[in-house]
Amino acid sequence: MTDSIYMPVKCIWGKDAVTENSPLFSSLGKSCLIVTGKNSAKASGALNDAILSLEKEGISFEIFDEIGENPLISSCHKAGSAAREANADFVLGIGGGSVLDASKAIAIYASNPELSPIDI
Repeated sequence: MTDSIYMPVKCIWGKDAVTENSPLFSSLGKSCLIVTGKNSAKASGALNDAILSLEKEGISFEIFDEIGENPLISSCHKAGSAAREANADFVLGIGGGSVLDASKAIAIYASNPELSPIDI
């Protein structure tokens, strides 16, 4: 038995990449859950760039900044519930590996309210 997956990915980087490409967010929806850790997204200015870009595109957002190193399942499940409560159309993870991995789990929990924390 074999499996395959095809995942084309568009990567954009460079100075002001987020703010200069804000229209890309519009194709994802009108409401967003921003996921970060406690400090680095704020300290680096990345959170501010994301907020400016979302506001420019008229996209509402909530911020979930409770992701730590080696994210807990309970934190991801809690954020999934927060995404549903905010009627988020998409999840925007800002940070390193922990935040990006958590954001994937959060999107699954947000889209599948019947899942308990241990289900993924």
